[in-house]
Amino acid sequence: MAFVDTIETDDLMPGWHLYRQNVDAAKLAALRGQTVYLSIYTRFRGQTNWNWNILLDEIRVTPVRERVEAAPLPGDLSGDGARPILVTGPGSAAGRHGLYRIDTDGGNRVRIADLDLPSLRVPTWSPNGQKIVFQSDWIEPEAGVPTTQFPALSGRAFVMNADGGNLQPVFKTLGRAGTKEVPPGCLRTNTCTDRGVDALDILLTNLDWSPDSATLLATICVRTRWYNGDKASQDASCHLSTHSMATPNSPLPVVGFSQVITQATDASWSQSNKVLFTAGPSFTSRQKGIWELNLAAQPSQTTQLLTWLTVSGSNPDLRSNPDEQATWSPDGQRFVTYRKSLSVHYASINDSVGGLRVNYGIVVHDRQNPDASSEVLLVDHGTLTGRPTWSPDGKYLLYTLLSDDGSQSDVWWLNVSSGDTGPVTRDGRSLNADWLPTHTRAPGGPAATPDPRLGRRVYLPVSTRGGAVAPPLGVPVVLPTSAPTVVPTPWPTPANPTAVPPRGISGRVLYKGAPVSGIQIQLESCPPTLSCEMVQRVATDSNGHYAFNTVSPRLFGFNVTYRNGSAGGNATDPRYLAVWQNYLILNTDYAERVDGGTFDIATVDIASPANNATVGVPATFSWSTRGLGDEKYSWTLSSDLFGLCGQPLTTNAASFTFASLDCQFPSISSNTPHQWWITVVREGAKGGAGETLRRTVTFAP
Repeated sequence: MAFVDTIETDDLMPGWHLYRQNVDAAKLAALRGQTVYLSIYTRFRGQTNWNWNILLDEIRVTPVRERVEAAPLPGDLSGDGARPILVTGPGSAAGRHGLYRIDTDGGNRVRIADLDLPSLRVPTWSPNGQKIVFQSDWIEPEAGVPTTQFPALSGRAFVMNADGGNLQPVFKTLGRAGTKEVPPGCLRTNTCTDRGVDALDILLTNLDWSPDSATLLATICVRTRWYNGDKASQDASCHLSTHSMATPNSPLPVVGFSQVITQATDASWSQSNKVLFTAGPSFTSRQKGIWELNLAAQPSQTTQLLTWLTVSGSNPDLRSNPDEQATWSPDGQRFVTYRKSLSVHYASINDSVGGLRVNYGIVVHDRQNPDASSEVLLVDHGTLTGRPTWSPDGKYLLYTLLSDDGSQSDVWWLNVSSGDTGPVTRDGRSLNADWLPTHTRAPGGPAATPDPRLGRRVYLPVSTRGGAVAPPLGVPVVLPTSAPTVVPTPWPTPANPTAVPPRGISGRVLYKGAPVSGIQIQLESCPPTLSCEMVQRVATDSNGHYAFNTVSPRLFGFNVTYRNGSAGGNATDPRYLAVWQNYLILNTDYAERVDGGTFDIATVDIASPANNATVGVPATFSWSTRGLGDEKYSWTLSSDLFGLCGQPLTTNAASFTFASLDCQFPSISSNTPHQWWITVVREGAKGGAGETLRRTVTFAP
């Protein structure tokens, strides 16, 4: 059953937008055999003097699950043997990366370079078709880091000829190493004699060429980072920086502080010398949205093309920008953006949110009339990643689709006039794309001919996920066609409640299967990358019931949460988990009756080692499962920076052996107290996740 559910928007989004809301199996089972009344209304919070027209068109309810269907590959995307497309993939050995060229239909793949680099991302043709630039992540310093310090993350840009030869670094960013706390393990508290200093990461996140192929425009993002994870920040200050390709490469130039535009990301440089960029949170007068920098004007000028109007009009606005990855069309008359939709779809995946996945919109904008924006595709068949891309004639758009379970990715084409879409690659590893700008098919023959009218490049697949080792240079490669297994979603038994629940969000709290009273439960709103905000707090009654009776809707929905200790309004109790948070609840209204979930707050009984123990490596940590069904468990260490040292979530796991202090770089320190805990996850539509209270362990040398 598919229908348009409650749609809430706080912001002005010009143009037409498609929405599709799929009902999951559990909700549909509860509706079987009943009369359903469908209410459709609009709700927004904004200024009273805004002049809005909100139109609803083609509303329908269908008894089947609607999804985007793939169309056949168009004839004008068939390959001609010239391999104008760049892709990255596996090198000749582990730890190496290959750069490939393929035809426009994904075939005729040949590796042109085999590189010993930490990574290889976003290869991009120069507008004159003579050079290829790409970026690689780096660690500074690379070696010889004192034990009292930890390295910074940085980036490097490389350029090579069109045939893969003459590889040269062109510039780098350079961060600042951090200093650890003294004594080790004092965790930057008042017990430290020296609290240490954050590392300064300077990351390279995007590259684009000037129209004359003489200058690179880079997005540089600066952030602070603490090595043991207790102060890891995803917030970054980004700006645009330029580098002349005529600059000598010895010594390697350092970029990052020469700013063309501050608080800006993801530049797209057109042939008419205009740069699109996304304005992020800014403490200046610039509003968030998509902006244009006109370098052809004297002096250069900036113009806001898309504005995100906030509820209060406050500045800065720290929420995510709804329009991302703005990219010029070849003629510079249009641009395209990705936009997260407020509608959702359900995948056949048993996870903590019941397979719930966000839909995306691909929106085409008219440069002269941004209000004429149109959403040409509702992407409800995966997640968009990487920047959108155009064909040289502006007829097609290319986007990278990551599967709902994150295991596969391919490049898909989109006809921006008809909305037809389908895959270009089918190997499950292809990501992003770039198309040789001077390439076009000769009518009636396979030969490639230069076409000076194709001044602005577009993109086809540029990278592939890992796989088997590639053959030597120049040897054709055939990747297997991906055929993912579709897991059917079972229909649950229809629920027949014996009592009508109260209005609002309600549920029940248990301890070892029995109701528990007097427990403070919080209704929290958790924006992505930000801390959760407590909206309401109530105590459970004698039957373990809780009810939040007046709930005003929130953009990011709600989670019902239990927190042990003062953070949740409770006394610290070792019998209970440190925290439990239930599944995400979206599109609620104070007049509705919403199931907030029944959950158990019993802790995981830990057998060994004892709290504050000193153990040798390898060390085995063991515990007893809660006996509440097929829950998943994992062991987690606070000093695990990159998620490399802990245990993957495993059904009913009861132990984990920590094998080596060298599971990450920098290595886990010995003779230093580290915190550890057990994570427990209940998957499915009514699932959630929790953690035990933290313990401390010291690893012997």
